[in-house]
Amino acid sequence: MTNAIIFHAFEVVLLLLTLREIKGAEYIGCPPGWIHFTDTCYLIRGGHDSWDTADLQCKNYGAELAVLRYVEQQDFINSQLHLKCVDRDESCPQRANNGDCLKLGQLMKSSCPFSCGLCSSLCENAYDQPGICASRAAEGYCDIYPVIMMKDCMKSCGCNGYSDEYWVSESLAVYQWYEPRYIKKCVILRIQNGILYEAPCTGVAGYICEMKEQVLQLPAVDSSRTGCPVVNVTFLE
Repeated sequence: MTNAIIFHAFEVVLLLLTLREIKGAEYIGCPPGWIHFTDTCYLIRGGHDSWDTADLQCKNYGAELAVLRYVEQQDFINSQLHLKCVDRDESCPQRANNGDCLKLGQLMKSSCPFSCGLCSSLCENAYDQPGICASRAAEGYCDIYPVIMMKDCMKSCGCNGYSDEYWVSESLAVYQWYEPRYIKKCVILRIQNGILYEAPCTGVAGYICEMKEQVLQLPAVDSSRTGCPVVNVTFLE
C-alpha cells in the first residue's frame, strides 16, 4: 500500500512538471516583423537597393516583391508606411525580445522602431530653422548621422531615415495611372503621395515583400515564468 502511494505521488509530480510547460500550438499568421492584411503578410524594409537586389532579398525570405492588386491593399500599405513602423534589420524582433531596446537605446530606436514599439504617425521636422533640414539631407546627413537626423529632420529624411520610395513588382493597381499595356516590372511606391511610378530598375529604394499567411508554431512557455512582453511595463500583477 505504501509503495502504491509513493508511486502515485511520483506520477503526480511528473504530471505537474509536464503541465508547467505549455506546449506550443500551431496558428495561421505572419512571422515576427511582418504585418498582416487579409490573408497576406508584408515586410517593409527601408534602404538603398536596386530592383533586382530587392527581388532577391524577398525571395530569400520565401516571399516575392509585393504586387499591389487592389486599391484597398495599396491603401493599407500606404497607412503602414505613414506610420513609419519599419524595422531595418531582420534580427530586430529577436533583439527586442532580448531586451536590446532598453540596453542599446539610440541604436535600436534607429534600426528597430517597429519591434521596439516606437512607431509614430508624426512625420515632421523638429528643427525649425527653414531650409536647414533639407540642406543637410541633400548633403547625405540622413545616412551619415541617422540618429540625429531622425530626431531633428525626420520629414526631410523621408520619414524612415533611409528613403521615401519602395520597390514593388508589376502591379495591377497601376491601371489607375497607366494603360494596362504599359505596366512595367520595376515600380516605385512613393510615400509622400502614395502613388506608383515606373522607375529604372537600377535605381535604389527600400522594398516591400509579400507572402501568404504561414502555419506558425507558438513557442512553448514555462508557466512558472510570468511577466509582461517586451516594451510593456509591469505594475503589481
